[in-house]
Amino acid sequence: MLKQLVIDAFKFSHTADSLSGSILPENLIRLRDFLANDTGRIDYTLKGAIDRHGRLILRVSVKGMIDLHCQRCLDKMSHPLDLKSELILAKNEEELALYDEDSLADAILASEELDAFALIEDEIILGLPSSPRHPDMDCPQAEKLKDIKNQSDRANPFAALKSLKQSH
Repeated sequence: MLKQLVIDAFKFSHTADSLSGSILPENLIRLRDFLANDTGRIDYTLKGAIDRHGRLILRVSVKGMIDLHCQRCLDKMSHPLDLKSELILAKNEEELALYDEDSLADAILASEELDAFALIEDEIILGLPSSPRHPDMDCPQAEKLKDIKNQSDRANPFAALKSLKQSH
């Protein structure tokens, strides 16, 4: 299990600190529910900054490769991670609510004890496709689906009923 990496989000952003490293998917407990297996490696960078509006922000960057289940064939499929997020640090619930009204702003409730790994895991989970699938031609089920479609195009079981209806 991964130890927590706790940062003071306000100080981290105000001093423009940065962290980077790698995490194994097996160490991200909530992410494991989405994975086909625990293989892979996830590289992350977390940078604090002040944006052009004077707000404290965290920039999260995640790259790597994980294996998900294809929702068409249920086989494993490789999924590249290349995520970039800019999160505004809200000082309290009221400020967070104001940012939530703006669909273009991503904000989190910051604290002096922010778990950086939990934040990274959240960003990965939010960045996952809702229904991951192989590209049509790469899916082992693609040929079966193509055959089913061709059969249904050839023989419509209701064609005979349609001709009966027209004759009466």
